Amino acid sequence: RMTEDALSICKEGINAVNPSMAVKRHISILGGILRIDNKEYNVNDYESILLVAFSKASSAMAVACIETIRGDNNNGWNQLPLEGVGILKDNHSTKEELDLLSNITIQYASHPVPDKGSAEGACKIFNLIEKNASPKTLVLVYISGSGSSLFCEPQFPLTLEDLRDTNTALLGSGLSIEDMNVIRKRLETGKGGLLAKAAYYSRLLDGSID
Repeated sequence: RMTEDALSICKEGINAVNPSMAVKRHISILGGILRIDNKEYNVNDYESILLVAFSKASSAMAVACIETIRGDNNNGWNQLPLEGVGILKDNHSTKEELDLLSNITIQYASHPVPDKGSAEGACKIFNLIEKNASPKTLVLVYISGSGSSLFCEPQFPLTLEDLRDTNTALLGSGLSIEDMNVIRKRLETGKGGLLAKAAYYSRLLDGSID
């Protein structure tokens, strides 16, 4: 009996931090109404959906979002065109997840020190949002652990090598991630609210999880 209880506790603990389940606990659709936490969005107000995800769990989170939006043939949301960009850490996605993300541009990048893929992924996200900016566009953003490294494009005139050196120094400094990000956001194009600013003309929903 104790073994069964211990296994049950472990299973519940794993489920509690499962990124796919975490997303599905916060997003649902009833009829034409998309509900995220306590906010509601009517399908009639939108013409397209953009999905942006960057983290070690981004493939799982993006799949959970797509499964919810496309899961009900009568909700209207599944009729809207959906495209997006996912920045994934190497070897942190399954073949099944990638198959379900066939309409999402996938970019692999490095963590904890950013690489060329981090900058290319950030650029793809900005291009996607800027190209589709409209009050009729719903932008869903999913971020969790490692996102600050995977989504990383230097502010001019800094170079990627400058960011790599800075991140390496910060990682060895003993600073908390919050203090590190105070510095990072002043060196990059997307942090400190700049991604949200790029999407200001659209409706942006943040589905980030801790």
